[in-house]
Amino acid sequence: MILGRINMNSTRNQKLSSHFYRKLFLKAAKKLRDKGYIPIELSLSDEESWYSSPSQNDDFVLFEKEKVAEQLSDLWSSSGLVELSSLVPEFMHLSDNLEFDYIYNSEIPPFIYVMY
Repeated sequence: MILGRINMNSTRNQKLSSHFYRKLFLKAAKKLRDKGYIPIELSLSDEESWYSSPSQNDDFVLFEKEKVAEQLSDLWSSSGLVELSSLVPEFMHLSDNLEFDYIYNSEIPPFIYVMY
């Protein structure tokens, strides 16, 4: 049983994440903002409430594990987000290189309901 993840190399992970965010993602976000892209459009009209979905698209997209990079790139490209699509190789590098150690325990905690 996996009890949880402990980040045993937080300094390295922070550097990798910070590099991706500051050097790559923020530049792409600025390009999108300069093009007038608005990721979430809020309607302030009385006819629509704050909880109605402005999008007619699915809220979630499932990717095949072996094809995540290709499918993510295709999704962003088809949505006109070429700036994000170009980040896919670096994003995949980041996800492959973040390190986590797991704590394993074979005992079942007493607060878990056992199903038969």
